[in-house]
Amino acid sequence: MFVRSQHHPSRVLLFDSSPDTSEVLRMVLERRGIRILEASELEDGLRIARSQQPDLIVLDTEDVPQGAAIRAAFAEESRKSRAALLILGRVDARESLPDCGRVIAKPYHFGPLIRTIEQIVEHGVQDGVAVCDTGPGSRKAV
Repeated sequence: MFVRSQHHPSRVLLFDSSPDTSEVLRMVLERRGIRILEASELEDGLRIARSQQPDLIVLDTEDVPQGAAIRAAFAEESRKSRAALLILGRVDARESLPDCGRVIAKPYHFGPLIRTIEQIVEHGVQDGVAVCDTGPGSRKAV
C-alpha cells in the first residue's frame, strides 16, 4: 500500500478526457491503496489540486482543445503545491514544466504507466523535486 503517512493514503489526481483510461487507472491504483481524484474540466481539476493536495497529477491533454494552456495551469499548480506532474502524450519543447514534470509518449502500455505512477508516489517529493527515473518511453522534462 502506498501511504503519505500512517493515516493518509497517497493521492493521485487524474485529468483525462477518456473515461476508459481513467477507469482502468482508477481500478488498478485503488487496489494498491492509492486514493484517486478525478477531473475532466480545468477549473474542477485546479480546485481539486488546491483542496486535496495530491502527491501526483496525471494529465492527458493530447486530444483536448487548449491542451497547452491546461498543461501550463497544472504545471504552475504543481510548482506551488509541490505535487509531481506526469503528462501523457506530446509536449511542445517550449513549454515550461516543473523540475520533475515527466512525459510519457503515446501510445503507452498500462503496465509501465502504472509502475511509473507507483514509483513516483512511493518516492514522493523531496525538496520540491519528485524522485523518479527516466526509463524507456519517457523523459524528464527540463
